[in-house]
Amino acid sequence: MEQLETFYRVCVRASNLLRTIELTRYDTRSQRIVVLIGETIQVEILSNGEELKQVASRKSQVSFVTWI
Repeated sequence: MEQLETFYRVCVRASNLLRTIELTRYDTRSQRIVVLIGETIQVEILSNGEELKQVASRKSQVSFVTWI
C-alpha cells in the first residue's frame, strides 16, 4: 500500500509543477514502479514506498537528487 501512496504523491507533485508524465511502468521482476517525468526525471518506487530519483542532464549524465 505504501508503494501505491508514493506513486500517487509523485504524480500529484509532477502535475503541480506542470510536468508531463511520459511513462509509468510496473516491473514485476523487481516489484518497482518506474515513472518518467518530462525528459529528464526518473523516479523508481520500491515496494516499501521508498523513492529513488534521478535527473539526467542533456549530456546523458545521471545524478541523484532530492525531490523538489
